[in-house]
Amino acid sequence: MERCEKIEEQYLLALEADPNNMAVHSDYGNILEEMGRYDEAEKQYILALKVDPKNAYVHYNYGNLLRQIGRKKEAEKQYILALKADTNNAEARCNYGNILSEMGRYKEAKKQYIRALKADPNNAEAHYNYGNLLQQMEHDEEAEKQYILALKANPKYICIY
Repeated sequence: MERCEKIEEQYLLALEADPNNMAVHSDYGNILEEMGRYDEAEKQYILALKVDPKNAYVHYNYGNLLRQIGRKKEAEKQYILALKADTNNAEARCNYGNILSEMGRYKEAKKQYIRALKADPNNAEAHYNYGNLLQQMEHDEEAEKQYILALKANPKYICIY
């Protein structure tokens, strides 16, 4: 936490020098989110999007925040906007699949995981989450294959969710 506070000081100085720096607003939002200051993080993502409304990275991070605080429909919108800006963003596709799965929209989620893996065949998280979805759909053999592919992609992969 002390490290985050020191980092925060630097972001505030950077914003004082350049209040319209999209990257600083976005990265500062990430730090605030890590500190559990979700309302402040959201404000930083919104400020970053005012500077660059089509930035895939900011929409992705904002979607992650909204998902974390349970605002799933809004998170879905942010993932869609991230994917409009960068159709091959495997992480955004994977997290979009996650939110669709959480909302019970399994067929749509499956499409997103497949597209994430097409963009990045070695994405351990996408393989793992796709495996979870397949297991929920009672496709256990297919799920096992995805878990094996996740471990092949990254033998040290551990899901923290």
